[in-house]
Amino acid sequence: MHELVSKGIDGGKWNSISVSICSLIHYTLIIITTNRISPSEYGVVVLAFSLIEFSYLFINAGLGPALIQKKSISSDEVRSAYTLTMILAFFCYFILLLSSSFLSHFFNDSNLENVLSVLGIIFIFRAFTSIPKALLQKNLQFKDIMLIEIISFFLGYLVFGILLVLNGFGYWAIIYAALIQTLIAGLLSFIKKPHNVIPFIAFKSIKEIVDFGTGLTISRFFNFFGKDGDKLVIGRVFESTFLGIYGMAAKLIMLPVKIIGKLIDHVLFPILSKINEDEKIPIFYKTINYVSMGSILMLLIMSSFLKELVVLFLGESWIEILPPLYIMLVATIFRIIIRICDVFVRAIGAVYRGASQKIIMTILILVFSYVGSYWGIIGVAIGVDIAVFITMIKMINLCTNLLGIEKQIFSFNDIIFVSMVGLSMFLLTFIIKPFLLQSITNLLLVVSILALFNIILVSFILYLSYPSSFRKIYFIIFKNIKVIN
Repeated sequence: MHELVSKGIDGGKWNSISVSICSLIHYTLIIITTNRISPSEYGVVVLAFSLIEFSYLFINAGLGPALIQKKSISSDEVRSAYTLTMILAFFCYFILLLSSSFLSHFFNDSNLENVLSVLGIIFIFRAFTSIPKALLQKNLQFKDIMLIEIISFFLGYLVFGILLVLNGFGYWAIIYAALIQTLIAGLLSFIKKPHNVIPFIAFKSIKEIVDFGTGLTISRFFNFFGKDGDKLVIGRVFESTFLGIYGMAAKLIMLPVKIIGKLIDHVLFPILSKINEDEKIPIFYKTINYVSMGSILMLLIMSSFLKELVVLFLGESWIEILPPLYIMLVATIFRIIIRICDVFVRAIGAVYRGASQKIIMTILILVFSYVGSYWGIIGVAIGVDIAVFITMIKMINLCTNLLGIEKQIFSFNDIIFVSMVGLSMFLLTFIIKPFLLQSITNLLLVVSILALFNIILVSFILYLSYPSSFRKIYFIIFKNIKVIN
């Protein structure tokens, strides 16, 4: 148990570095591109990637995570999982090519057909990547995964992507960059964790993996609509300009969810799959409380100067993004807690019970976003917030029932403490921001100063309230910085 936790902490360090750097690289390309294209053009990208992510659910079929969850696996099971994944990839790409014209007509976007035809190639690249990456995760080789992701993102997005943008490819730069990044990641993963790629399916030995993967796919099917169902509604009801604005707001809001969610999923899931239910309970308490409270503080820092961040990185033409952005920010913490609960549900093996909660979430997202569409994208954002909040409550209840937890999950004192810290941050920003904007013309410098002041304030409050914890946290941070350097 101690060794697993130690590996998990080490993995968390490498995974947090990887996700942070890769997200920074990815968002750098997005920001550079959106400064050169209109919200309408970006709307095509949002819709295309949403449809691709939906189709990919049927390709992966949960076989990679199923290999991770299984206590021991044979070479026949690995080979069979890979063969099934590749077959599904080619089949889904073929179906996408046949349906791209219909989808373009359905969403009233003439550019969508060509984009889907090209972007669909990513199915094959991802299928090639999924099994060796799952094997690396199963062996807790987080440092290798980090290096693969950073190298692929650097070459795909930062090198090729930006070169394409600067040469006038517009939103196509994002499409081609995604393809290149996925291909490089697949090749590097296979080099690090090679396996037999000759087609073969052992139906008897792979039955358990397919059963788990099917349940996980059902769960992810409905989880997709919880993440992207609102975009599909907007893509159908509104023109691409509104989808571009809403899609960019959603992408910015999902950044902390993506970073924290991937960190939790990649590190906790392999560990939780190897321990019993009693050992999962303290980990559940600590993960829920520490991650949620830390996320609240991070989001409060961001929200206190959100307008300045939008103008700085996206430009004045994207100022209409602010209303839905503020509304969607509220649901970010709900989504993070849902991701935490989902990891525990999958690690316990209750994928079908988790899938039932995702079904409810899907229905809520689609219904509330469609009803909210009568009041524009603001109404959609509010509807999604309500649906996500209800789902969070249901996922917490599911986890507590599976783990046999009866006492209260969240600490009331911690909630009060975080609320007071957040209020202090808001007041500090409210007081000093007008003076900074009047005296400093460089918006990047203003944002940096505001962020620095908030970090200093939080650090000071933590030092006064929890001096021993403060010293431990900063010791770990500076130790990791030393390791990285």
